Amino acid sequence: MEEEIDAFIRYLAVERGLSESYQLSTRRSLAEFAEWSRRQHNLKRAREITIDHITEYLADRKRAG
Repeated sequence: MEEEIDAFIRYLAVERGLSESYQLSTRRSLAEFAEWSRRQHNLKRAREITIDHITEYLADRKRAG
């Protein structure tokens, strides 16, 4: 998923012109989600992620505080 994250961050930088701070924050958030996806569901590609995975991840984050 790292390549997909890199491509999205490039999009934020080049096409949207968003700040480096925003890019770093977004990269960190996406990397955390990617790691959770690998641990919990053995997902390796962004295309494998469903809305149910995102919902489960957000619920886990909420429970963790």
